[in-house]
Amino acid sequence: MTQFASRVALLRDEMQKRQLDAYVIYHSDSHLSEYIHDHFKCREWLSGFSGSYGFVVVTNDEAALWTDSRYTLQAKKELMDNPIDLIQDRTSSTIHYTQWIQDRFPNGAKVGFDARMVSISEFKGNVADKIEWVDCGDMFKTIAANLVPLTYCPIKNQTIDYAGSSREDKVKDLRNYMNANGLDHYIVAALDEIAWLLNLRGSDISYNPVFYSFVLVSEEQIRLFVGQDVPDELRSLKGLSVEKYEDFYGAAAQLKGVIGLDASKTNQKVLAVLNTEFKTVISPVTLPKSQKNPAELAGAIKAHDLDGCSLLKFWMWLEDHAQDGVSEYEIGGRLNFFRKGHSEFVQDSFSPIVGLNANGAIVHYSAPERGSQAVKGDGLLLIDSGGQYFMGTTDITRTFAIGKVSEDMKIDYTNVLKGVIGLSSAVFPEGYAGCHLDILARTALLKTRSNYGHGTGHGVGSYLNVHEGPMSIRPDYNNEPLRKGQVLSIEPGLYIEGEYGIRIENLAAVSLDLKNEFGQFMRFDTLTAFPFEKKLIDVTILTREEIKWVNDYHQSVFKRLKGLLNEKERSFLQYKTQAI
Repeated sequence: MTQFASRVALLRDEMQKRQLDAYVIYHSDSHLSEYIHDHFKCREWLSGFSGSYGFVVVTNDEAALWTDSRYTLQAKKELMDNPIDLIQDRTSSTIHYTQWIQDRFPNGAKVGFDARMVSISEFKGNVADKIEWVDCGDMFKTIAANLVPLTYCPIKNQTIDYAGSSREDKVKDLRNYMNANGLDHYIVAALDEIAWLLNLRGSDISYNPVFYSFVLVSEEQIRLFVGQDVPDELRSLKGLSVEKYEDFYGAAAQLKGVIGLDASKTNQKVLAVLNTEFKTVISPVTLPKSQKNPAELAGAIKAHDLDGCSLLKFWMWLEDHAQDGVSEYEIGGRLNFFRKGHSEFVQDSFSPIVGLNANGAIVHYSAPERGSQAVKGDGLLLIDSGGQYFMGTTDITRTFAIGKVSEDMKIDYTNVLKGVIGLSSAVFPEGYAGCHLDILARTALLKTRSNYGHGTGHGVGSYLNVHEGPMSIRPDYNNEPLRKGQVLSIEPGLYIEGEYGIRIENLAAVSLDLKNEFGQFMRFDTLTAFPFEKKLIDVTILTREEIKWVNDYHQSVFKRLKGLLNEKERSFLQYKTQAI
């Protein structure tokens, strides 16, 4: 019996003790975070699958993992020899897991779950005839004794120079919203929203500068439930009380009056303990957090300039060592080494994705520390990485030529680049959502009868989470308009399974363009400052306008970075940004 088969057997033994027909294991924490503390990685412990999205359902004789196209190839590898089937999620033919359970228990099933790990809105969607849901709490503490304990790291103040708006003003805006909507209390449960609201940053979760906490806001009080001490700067906030993290649910149960909460950002256990009227609303923190103010935008530009310099030094190193057999994993560490050269750098914004040839076709490939592929020979090296700086967050993908490359690789790369250009240079009416623009990044690929399965763009925080909403750029319908100050990725790609992957990613800020008799127009201002791989560009399939866009972008990169580099680095950058 394999390690993971024995763990599934342990879970089934516990299910039988509790008379459960099925058990659902979500990859989440009490705040529904995308990235989570190791303490909450029960799904990974059970299955071996390490992707940031996916959940497992176990019955007494079957088990299945649902994940999406970003992780399908990775999941196939990580589930090998495990007693868990793979189901691709988020497709038109995907069977919902509640239906999967009902098909196996047509006369009714008793299904266990941890109510802290699922949102109110998702749980509401799971309610079905003949399924009895049982909140089992932290059942894994019984069967997974080697899971690491939840620990808390120091919390730091985010100065007004970087935040651009005081915590007092942010709380005042939240209270104005509460008064306008008849709310006596508002529960803030999303960790990045708490960090932004209170101008604090932490490091409880790898890559995300957040800290485990809940906030209850009323007209007179701000109750912060947290596991560690807070900075002295926060103590001056009028009405603040700092309470123990584990006391939050008991405090929520004692609330009176009308409570506001975002059902997509608050876990089901919170709803279960409330004993008074509540309203589900769209979080009033989400939108202002996404619209970066001038200080945050200035910080984003500086962060990208520093990041561009770090990556340029890395590129110089890569060209010197591309055939030395350095592993994919070691390259991720080398990226971190160059970023650490800046005192403003805090940590990576996510685990770097470094994939040579076939591994690059695994969209969210994670190179293992032991046994990762040596980077040498010929082909394509896809690197997706990012940094957290005190003043901003970066996320960049580039595909590099290693040795000789084929004509097909050049054509595919250039068509992906055409997608970056098409969307980056878009001018669009105010009120357009990302779903209205997504096709601009795919047009060149679709003409060649190719495509990619992931979205084109996600929001990015300001020294916060590398993924944030409410906006996105993807083909499925999201009617949330793109607004001034929002920062999004632009990242089309192409993945040939078993051969190579290509992705090019810049970050861009939404800005106001011309206003005339037809209304207000919007545009993207590119933030990322790093060249494209000219060795992979087939100029013959670019239009004049596209060639001009690339040359203008490269000259902008040179102007932004040249003053931050030494003579040798500046000469390398000048060569990499010469006109195509």
